[in-house]
Amino acid sequence: MDQVNRSIEDRVLDLIARMTQISRSKVTPEKTLQDLGVEGTDAWELLESFAEQFAVDMAEFVFEEHFYHEAEILFMIPRTSDELLSLFSAESEMKERRQRAGTPRPLPIKELIAAAHLGKWQE
Repeated sequence: MDQVNRSIEDRVLDLIARMTQISRSKVTPEKTLQDLGVEGTDAWELLESFAEQFAVDMAEFVFEEHFYHEAEILFMIPRTSDELLSLFSAESEMKERRQRAGTPRPLPIKELIAAAHLGKWQE
C-alpha cells in the first residue's frame, strides 16, 4: 500500500478513535462501527464528520440499512396525556418497522476507508 493510501486509512481510523473516544490501537479496518458501540445519533454524527473531512459523497448511503433510528423519539417531550400516548404509539411503530426491516447490517470500518479513497459511498 502506498503512502497516500496508508495516510487516508490512518486518518479514517484516527477520526473514528477520536469521535468514539476508544484507544486508536483498538480501532482497526476489520472492526465494525457497531463493534465499537457506535449507534443512532452517534453514528449519524460520526458519518457526517467522516463525509465532511474526506469529501465523501454519501448520497447512496442508506442509514437505516446499518443503524436503528432511535433518535426519532429521543427528543419528544410529552406535555399532555395525548402527547404521552402519541409517544408510546411512535415507539411501537418504530419497533414494528425494525422488525419488518430486520437486523441492520454491520458497517465495517474498511468500507469507510474504501469510500474515503473513492470520494463516494458504494454499497
